[in-house]
Amino acid sequence: MLVYYEAGLAHGFDLGYRAAQRAEEARWAAIAATIHQTARAEPYDQLCERRGEPDRAQTQRHILNDRDIW
Repeated sequence: MLVYYEAGLAHGFDLGYRAAQRAEEARWAAIAATIHQTARAEPYDQLCERRGEPDRAQTQRHILNDRDIW
């Protein structure tokens, strides 16, 4: 009877491991989608210009320039 218990226990661990792997893959897929969406988005300074906030846009440009990002 112990053999059946051990087989069931191993099977349960295997099911749990596979479920955790699927959940992790789903999380990474969501992260990748967010990164791709962010990369395609309009830059913040341009959004500020469009909203009529030129001072905020200029501040953003200075920040990016000071940090050698742009």
